Amino acid sequence: MPSEDPAPRTKRASIYDVAAAAGVSVSTVSRTMSKPDRVSFRTAEHVRKVAEHLGYRAEATERIIADSGTRMLAMVVADITNRSSTA
Repeated sequence: MPSEDPAPRTKRASIYDVAAAAGVSVSTVSRTMSKPDRVSFRTAEHVRKVAEHLGYRAEATERIIADSGTRMLAMVVADITNRSSTA
């Protein structure tokens, strides 16, 4: 009996969906998309095929931030006017 694809998805596939369907960790999916040289060729191909099948697309802003290499660090300070603030 031939298997049919399920009904079209109403929400975008997430990195978690791709990881579950590919049988790999979320970090492996992330590495495959951002630094493919850090995973084996076979794993990268498998993850990319699953991601394409699910319609996964990384956010454009995430790709820009990952590719830009700004080396920026954000710091949250509770009270900049109080010298003894240690929050």
